[in-house]
Amino acid sequence: MNAGDNGDEDPTPEEYNRADATATPGSPIRIRSLAVTTTDVVDALEARVRRQRRIVLRVTPPFSGRMRARLHDAGVVEDADAGPSAAHDLGSTANHDLGSIGDRDAEQAAGNDAERTADHSEHADATPISLPPERFVDGPPAYPTVDETEDELRVSETTYTRDEHRRRHQEAVEAWRETVRDQLVDSITIATETRSHTVAVSYLS
Repeated sequence: MNAGDNGDEDPTPEEYNRADATATPGSPIRIRSLAVTTTDVVDALEARVRRQRRIVLRVTPPFSGRMRARLHDAGVVEDADAGPSAAHDLGSTANHDLGSIGDRDAEQAAGNDAERTADHSEHADATPISLPPERFVDGPPAYPTVDETEDELRVSETTYTRDEHRRRHQEAVEAWRETVRDQLVDSITIATETRSHTVAVSYLS
C-alpha cells in the first residue's frame, strides 16, 4: 500500500475486532487506530539492521480510540545472530542520521508527558505497547550491505572506485527505503491479556 492511503478511517466491525471504549484507560483494547510517521517506521527498521538497536514504535498509556506510536530506543539487540552492520567500510553511506533517533526519542517522550491527561496517575501501572517496526511492513525486504554493493559493482562494466561504491550503496539504501514505504500494512494485531486486538494504522508524512 502507499503510505497514507487509509487516511484517518477507523476499522469497521466486519474488518477488525471492535475496540472496547468501556475498557479502562490502561487496556489496549480501547484503541481503534494508531497513527505513526512513515519516516519513523523506516528509520526504526534501518536502525535495527545497521546498528543492532532495539528501536521500536511505542504506544504509551492511558489508551484511547486514536493513539500515536512513537520512536523509542529499547537498547542493544541481544541476539548474537542479528545481521552485521551494513556501514563498516564506507562509514555513514546513507543520508540518514540514525544517531539522531535517541534525540528524537527524548523529544517525543517529552511531548508524550505534556499530552498525558490528569487520570494518567490512576493507570501508572499500565504497560506501554512496544511494536517492532517489522510489524508495520508486509514482508520487510533484506537490507543491502556494502559487500553486496561491492560485488555487484565489480562484476559490472563500471570501474570500481570508492566513490562509485559509496554512490551505488546510497542508491541501494534509498531503493530499500522506498520499498519499505510501499509495503506498509493497513492494520496490525496487538496481543492483550484477554485477546488479540487488531487496530487500523494511518501513516503521517
